[in-house]
Amino acid sequence: MSDPWSLMQSKLFQEAVTAYSQLLKEDRKTFNLRNRSTAYLCMGKFAEALADLEEVQHIENEDPYHINNAILGDSDGIRIGVVHWVSGNESKALRRWSAVLEDHEAGRITHTDAAGGIEAPCIAWFAGVERADTSLVRRAERMLKKRLRNKPAASWPGAIGAFVLGRITETDLIAAASTSLPLKKRHLCQARFWAGLLAKQTKNLKRSATLFKQSADSNQVLEDEMFLAAAEYAKLGNIK
Repeated sequence: MSDPWSLMQSKLFQEAVTAYSQLLKEDRKTFNLRNRSTAYLCMGKFAEALADLEEVQHIENEDPYHINNAILGDSDGIRIGVVHWVSGNESKALRRWSAVLEDHEAGRITHTDAAGGIEAPCIAWFAGVERADTSLVRRAERMLKKRLRNKPAASWPGAIGAFVLGRITETDLIAAASTSLPLKKRHLCQARFWAGLLAKQTKNLKRSATLFKQSADSNQVLEDEMFLAAAEYAKLGNIK
């Protein structure tokens, strides 16, 4: 059987789904469920992508190790919101991201990004801005200001938080991306989405479309921003 991840990298998503499904017949590992969900998402099969992520959460909620050690990550909740957003259910996405932010506020999140929990408030901020939810925007900004004072925020994606708050420029954001491949490709995918969002907010729609398309075309399927960029690019239509 072909390596499923190599199929993902070659954009052979249906073949990847078949390969992961075969593995899942032998063992319902959350790793394989997450990756199959990503393949489904790349194919636009949103219900299937959501079902796999919800199964991941069910498995972990029933797992004694997670229960006994009060382990809770934020990545699955963020990705579930992404599936809702790109499928057109923006209200559901906002509620999911708001719930993830609430888990952070309550100190329930034990596993997050390398910057100590920057991505979750950034994504919540994005939704708040796009859906004109000023309360969510304020909550997200309050958390970002607090988190950026901590030492882990020097790591990526800390620069995204600083960019969202207007503390650094697009040039600074791009420069903060790792110089080491493949991390650089992943970081640039993220950075271009956020730079595209700022360009959209400042009515520079041509620049916004260029940045969103670069992010969307990157094939960095591990990054939520790739999918969000594709959705935002589609909303802009044909910008000349």
